[in-house]
Amino acid sequence: MHALSQYQDAKKRLAEARGVINLIGKVQSTTAQGVGTLHGVEVKATVHYQPTDGAKNYHESNALNAALGSIVRKHWDSLLSQALGILEQQVEDKRAAAAAEYKAEFEAA
Repeated sequence: MHALSQYQDAKKRLAEARGVINLIGKVQSTTAQGVGTLHGVEVKATVHYQPTDGAKNYHESNALNAALGSIVRKHWDSLLSQALGILEQQVEDKRAAAAAEYKAEFEAA
């Protein structure tokens, strides 16, 4: 019943993501006061390219990563919606696979 554990894991990942997102705008009960905010976004692009044996094969640019992070912040709402959509689709796909696995198991019995 491998598919069931994958489904349960996907549900946990979605719940964790929603839990973190739900902290944005939530009133804090500390001396800091205020509300939860998006504190940071990190994007790390790594390019694999090795021109010759023994040469460097992973390349990164701090400037590119910072610019990509700025784009994510600028388009946060749209990207967040898409990210949650991906996680929700993963849950549905894993649910369907688990249901099919159980159905096949019961039909084989």
